[in-house]
Amino acid sequence: MKNILTVFFLIFTTISFGQITISGNVVNIKTNESIAGANVFISNTSYKTVTNAQGKFFFEKLNIQKGELIVNALGYKHEVINIDTKTEKNITISLEPVAKDLDAVLVRNLEKDGYQKWGKLFIDGFIGTTHEAFDCTIENTKALKFYYNKKTQELSVSANEPLKIINKALGYQIDYTLESFEYNSRSRILFFSGFPVFTEIQKGKRKMRKWQEKRNDCYKGSIMHFMRALYRNKLPEKGFIVQKANKVLNEKKAAYKKELRKQISEQSQGNGVITLSGRGDNNENVMNEPDSVYQIISQVLPADSFAFAIDSVTAGMYFEKHLIITYKKQNLNATVSSFVKLLLPETIGVFQNGYYYNSINFFTERYWAETEKMARMLPFDFVYKEKLDE
Repeated sequence: MKNILTVFFLIFTTISFGQITISGNVVNIKTNESIAGANVFISNTSYKTVTNAQGKFFFEKLNIQKGELIVNALGYKHEVINIDTKTEKNITISLEPVAKDLDAVLVRNLEKDGYQKWGKLFIDGFIGTTHEAFDCTIENTKALKFYYNKKTQELSVSANEPLKIINKALGYQIDYTLESFEYNSRSRILFFSGFPVFTEIQKGKRKMRKWQEKRNDCYKGSIMHFMRALYRNKLPEKGFIVQKANKVLNEKKAAYKKELRKQISEQSQGNGVITLSGRGDNNENVMNEPDSVYQIISQVLPADSFAFAIDSVTAGMYFEKHLIITYKKQNLNATVSSFVKLLLPETIGVFQNGYYYNSINFFTERYWAETEKMARMLPFDFVYKEKLDE
């Protein structure tokens, strides 16, 4: 199966989806009554609407192939529907009422002063720490609930309503339905998932031009940029270099830690205070290094070694172990690198707008892990403009 997947690559034809419409109705799963005023949107886009008095909704002129349709309504659990705009035209979505005793079930691990204790960690992990993050605010932080398990050292965050994010750096209001936010302080692995919908903030022509410039900057070298370039088989032309890499033990740090443990063991045999023999700042710097390092093990990979055609409108990506993806910033003598791996041996599906499925399987480190946060996030219907309006 894997050998077949990596044999060939096609340059995909561009298909217009401009006239596609999707409609549907939202009902209570228990009573089958229509739900008016439910928010309906396609995740990671600016496509959104509200159900009318009869619980009906309607989208037209969609330019996406596949996506996730999200429905939110007060007093109900949100629902996620995977849609294919080629086949689905009318959808009935049933929502389940929220259990009244849900908070009572979760209260045992609830941190009373959670935001004061964990708020900065959440903001840094969710919004980001880039300079764009300084112009981002969450207006309803009281909706956040923090749960901490001391035994496993795991922090979980939930929200009882969509988070309202104002991104003044890029000119978006984002309503984010948070599904999961998990941080393990032992492994230092952070994971969050959810469903954002974007509304462009309307300002004067000069401000809109400035925001487009900033959006263009965030787009360059992003995962969206990479996926769109991969779909069109234009990775080198767009500034991306892909190579294989191995993640190996940092032997220098491992040896130093072993020596420290030996000294602790020897000195603990006596009755005095344990003191470690210092060896200068160099050894202190070693302890600040990562436990593992990456080694590049190949020349630049051709696209057909990890990318292929799934069907006429879908590209696929599959690889083993790690890849290092390097992007050369345009007009700058600088590069940024991201390390990626597949958590499971499953294919990543990619569409022409940069949307990709099985995204939870696409694990990133370094540049993308640091920058792919809400402060720099763009909707999948974002259009990169080479020439900006004056």
